[in-house]
Amino acid sequence: MSNLALAPADHSIAVRVLPGGQLAYVKRSRIVTGRNPRTQFEPAKMAELEDGIRAVGCVLEPLVVRRIMIEVDGVEVEFFQIVAGERRYRAAGTVLGEDCDMPIHILELDDKAAAAAALIENRARDNLNPVEEAEAAAQLLGELANDKAETARWLGLKSVAQLERLLGLMNATPAVRKALSTKQILPGHAELIAAAEKSKQDKILEGLLATNPMHSPAQLREMLAAISKPLGTACFDTTECQGCPQNSSRQAAMFSDTIDIGNCTGPECYTAKTEAVLEEKRKQLADTWTRIEIVRPGADYTVNKLKVDGPDGVGEEQAKSCRQCGNFGAAISAIPGKQGRVYENMCFDTPCNQRMVARNIRAQADAAAADTSNAENQGEPSTTAARPKKKTKPKRSVPVATLSSSVIDFRKKLWRKAFAAECVMTAERSLSLLLAMAASGNSRQIDQEGAVAALDAEISTNGSITTDGMSMEQIQRQLVGHPKESMAKAVLKLAATASEKLSIEDVQGTLAVYGTDLAKYFRVDEEYLNLMTKTEIAAVADEIGLAAAYGDKFKSLANGKKDALIKGLLGVEGFDYAVVPQALRYESAES
Repeated sequence: MSNLALAPADHSIAVRVLPGGQLAYVKRSRIVTGRNPRTQFEPAKMAELEDGIRAVGCVLEPLVVRRIMIEVDGVEVEFFQIVAGERRYRAAGTVLGEDCDMPIHILELDDKAAAAAALIENRARDNLNPVEEAEAAAQLLGELANDKAETARWLGLKSVAQLERLLGLMNATPAVRKALSTKQILPGHAELIAAAEKSKQDKILEGLLATNPMHSPAQLREMLAAISKPLGTACFDTTECQGCPQNSSRQAAMFSDTIDIGNCTGPECYTAKTEAVLEEKRKQLADTWTRIEIVRPGADYTVNKLKVDGPDGVGEEQAKSCRQCGNFGAAISAIPGKQGRVYENMCFDTPCNQRMVARNIRAQADAAAADTSNAENQGEPSTTAARPKKKTKPKRSVPVATLSSSVIDFRKKLWRKAFAAECVMTAERSLSLLLAMAASGNSRQIDQEGAVAALDAEISTNGSITTDGMSMEQIQRQLVGHPKESMAKAVLKLAATASEKLSIEDVQGTLAVYGTDLAKYFRVDEEYLNLMTKTEIAAVADEIGLAAAYGDKFKSLANGKKDALIKGLLGVEGFDYAVVPQALRYESAES
């Protein structure tokens, strides 16, 4: 987004519609490039496009854009991000200058839709470089949380298998990608080479390019059968492979021209054994990590190492929340040459991770700017106008982005328990809640059985109130003559009967109104800790100070068995277990 420097100083937007026309125009300086999958622009075609713009004196076909907000000089400014039409944008800058008028067509698109639209538009308009297409598909897969079926649907592909073939190119070395981009080899060649270990790919490419005529993809497949499955780096036990006739080392005794030594020439068996090991590793990690993914070629943008500090760090406080997130866990590699390797402390929500990193960078920059300003203005009144602050919408959700389903269910149960107890503490609370429920259309959430129980508890004259099969009039007649104090007490209990039927958002909002202290209804105990993996337990213990209270041997405890970890944490003398972790807290609508 280097063209941000060209923005007008006053940041005012200037979109105008031509009289009698339907095209919206905006200054080119208010347009920024997007995630265009095309990285190579053919000089001949660009020159042809520039000549056309030069002849007409303007750009005729509008760019497809979406609105985005970018901070410039501390102010949120509206820009237009290109979804389709970057070639026209580039050519216009060359011919008409940086601040020319550009026709635009504005669409309301989120990040996922914009990425998909850009890829689809480029595929339809011109032959997209296969490597560019693979990179764009991999980025979209990351946006869609590694959902291959959804990614294939967005891209208009016929099947997940077609997507996986495309993503397989992401495992190719730069030399193989370049050969494909420059059309020295066919996509079929690249797909086969990319399935081999990276350490061998460039040598395979060199041999392929040296053949004359070049081997077809089918011929290359036969040649690669003996070297694409090396037994030396297999993640499974290869003992029984030593006597297998599909082991190329056995073939060497019979054939002097064997391609390689110690490779499996039976890909089906090799793949089946590899997959069995990967699944077994997944099971072994289940107690430790909330989310475990087998990462295959093309998943480059679906997983990131969670970092606390540095340019890619999210900050210490955010990292505590991230470690309790359902998208935090471990990756098991299925990449050729790295199969079976486990990578821990990984984030599987790339868009969220990028947002948290950006937020941390902004926070650090603001803190540094504040320190500089304080140092410069020490003892002197400030003459600099206050920087406008970005307005934020009120929050209704808890700080933790994603939780495991068991923790979510536990949290809901805790909130509803607190709601039922808090709303009947005073007559004012009960009556105000009943009025609010009626005014918001929630009076139907009052539980009928609970209402009858409330009546029975407070009204004992002549026995219980009979309600079965009774009309509203008949029930009313039974209540006539009962002391109003008793009926008033019954009314006050009605609010609590809605605790199980109200939406969890309304329950959360009510707790916020009361300023409820959840610590009155919660203690860190075995039931709660058993809901989580070892990693989650360790993160919670660190957050609430339990890890520090346990002492220097906590790390050793956390590396042991889950049962021992729970027992050890619950046996810390003097620790106040009535402390509510962040994942269980509610958040006020006005916070």
